[in-house]
Amino acid sequence: MAVNVVAVIIAAVANFIIGFIWFSPMVFGKRWQKLSGIDAKKMNEMKKDMPMRYVGGIITSLIMAWVLAIIINYAPLATVTTAFGALVGFWVWLGFFATSSLGGVLWEGKSIDLWTLNNTLHLIALIVMGAIIGMMPG
Repeated sequence: MAVNVVAVIIAAVANFIIGFIWFSPMVFGKRWQKLSGIDAKKMNEMKKDMPMRYVGGIITSLIMAWVLAIIINYAPLATVTTAFGALVGFWVWLGFFATSSLGGVLWEGKSIDLWTLNNTLHLIALIVMGAIIGMMPG
């Protein structure tokens, strides 16, 4: 199964940038910090190994984009479009991200507000990633 590596890289970078903006202090970073129960001291501790967190984020974005590209490329090439890729991104979010992460609310006592904040990010990112991959099929 052919995967367009350039599309995967662009989609992964888009995912990383969306997350970076989403969790910035000017957007939802402070809200996420509060909902996650992370105080200023813990945040400063987390910043010490930020380069490794960024490396991990890029690697996981690449894996996610690669797998999404494989799923999208199962469709006949004639049906793969930007809209089709975005739709696949939505279904991947609904079927895997939204459902599995809801366990944190149901079983771990995490707030539905935190779930909503994180999952809205994943929904947007997967739709954008799917659109990019659909625009540039393998």
